[in-house]
Amino acid sequence: MEDGPRLIGAVFMSVLDKEFREFSRDSALPEVVAQLMRIERVRFFYEQMFIKEPGTPEPTPWHNDLPFWPMQGNDLISLWLALTPVTKESSGVEYLAELHKTGALYQAIGPGGYSIPPAAGQVPCPNYLDHSLRRSDQRFLSWDMQPGDVLFHHSLTARGSGANNSKTQLRVGLSVRYLGRDVIWDPRPGTMKIVPRPPAINAGDYPADDEVFPLL
Repeated sequence: MEDGPRLIGAVFMSVLDKEFREFSRDSALPEVVAQLMRIERVRFFYEQMFIKEPGTPEPTPWHNDLPFWPMQGNDLISLWLALTPVTKESSGVEYLAELHKTGALYQAIGPGGYSIPPAAGQVPCPNYLDHSLRRSDQRFLSWDMQPGDVLFHHSLTARGSGANNSKTQLRVGLSVRYLGRDVIWDPRPGTMKIVPRPPAINAGDYPADDEVFPLL
């Protein structure tokens, strides 16, 4: 048993859990995501849970998602759903506005903050928790959230969060990811493995495996 406050995570919960499966596929979320991407149908990708106990010192390193995903394309969207109250003190997520438009690919960060060897064109993301690295022409955004509040962001949006400095507030967030029509399968080295199995498609093809990426 680990001593002290913990950073806890889980991934691919809907593979085993009916309630996660129904929430990500049968709720209003797919319709909202389709509207944001201006398309008719979306495919479910995966979900991930992030829990920081009160007093957890570990930050969430600044990163963006696409370098870690075996996908390429613009129609990839994440939502971050608050399941507890979230404030800057309790490790609320902070975003760097408009950086996704530059196409910057930052080195993928694995669970617990360890670095995955960078692929071609990837560099470490600046640690914007150090405010001296922030420029006057950059715009950083964050919001206090209540349970049920949702943020949506592009797969190249850079973001991170600090320690949970609250002594009493558990911080729990759920991310759910969806893909759209211009996405191709790209299982390059260093990207995540898909559970329960790799899709039955070739690299460079649209990920039309209805079992692995259900059409919603």
